[in-house]
Amino acid sequence: MKFNQPEESAPELYEHGLRHELGNECPLDLKKAFEYYLEAARKGHALSCWRQGFFLEWGRGVKRDLNKATECYRLSAEGGCAYAQLRYAQILFNNKNTIHEAVSWLEKASSNGLPDALYLLDVNAALHQVH
Repeated sequence: MKFNQPEESAPELYEHGLRHELGNECPLDLKKAFEYYLEAARKGHALSCWRQGFFLEWGRGVKRDLNKATECYRLSAEGGCAYAQLRYAQILFNNKNTIHEAVSWLEKASSNGLPDALYLLDVNAALHQVH
């Protein structure tokens, strides 16, 4: 794929992806949106990596791949994206061996400004008796 400018920054690539995902100021094109997110993620843009995970998890414009989606969420969470921290924690709660790691990610998401993380932390702590 050829991008508009050879030296576009990761945030600019992310914005192009978002426009194509939403059909804002250009035709809706999920495949192209994913490609922009991929390129931005390669440049270290955590929010783009989270969007990649979403596309892969739900098969939006790409073949559905839960393993790759989980990896994208993990990388994005490690990059500081609160949305990815929340989603990665939700995935980790599905495995009893990773519950404590999930709690840690929910705490990070909460400290990064996502109030839903506190709710999920309380619910999952009660369900799994985690403190």
